[in-house]
Amino acid sequence: MIDFLMRGKEGYYLAYRNRNVKTIWTLLNRCGFRQIIVNDPITFPPEEINGVMLTGFSTPPESKNFIYPKELRGEINKVCGGYLSDLDFDLERKIPSDKNEVYDLITEFAKKIYKATMYLGKNYDWDLLSVTFISTDRLQHFYFDDWCLVSSHY
Repeated sequence: MIDFLMRGKEGYYLAYRNRNVKTIWTLLNRCGFRQIIVNDPITFPPEEINGVMLTGFSTPPESKNFIYPKELRGEINKVCGGYLSDLDFDLERKIPSDKNEVYDLITEFAKKIYKATMYLGKNYDWDLLSVTFISTDRLQHFYFDDWCLVSSHY
């Protein structure tokens, strides 16, 4: 099971990893497949895989431990102008004061994920390339009632 919050003895806490089944990358590792996993939720800390993993939602803010192998961190940061695993947790609070600024932050986040994915896909061998765009989730949470803003950017 994957969830964002877990109940413990002292209350709820953010679940960094709680799985009852093997991930696809774990199974593919056993068979020797090369993989690129980008921004999948609940992947922090990054796992050692036969390929590259960039963590996603649940990575602590400002963490430098967002990539396996760690030697690629500088390369990825350069390619996308600083990799972001997720947006600020309090982003929703900023919307009432400047809805357009928050939209721009979400868009920039998506562009960084896109740049990292395209770079890795073109420069590293892979049998499976998986990317998760959490930005679409954020848009539907924050802008579901503002079709004009969302549709005007397409």
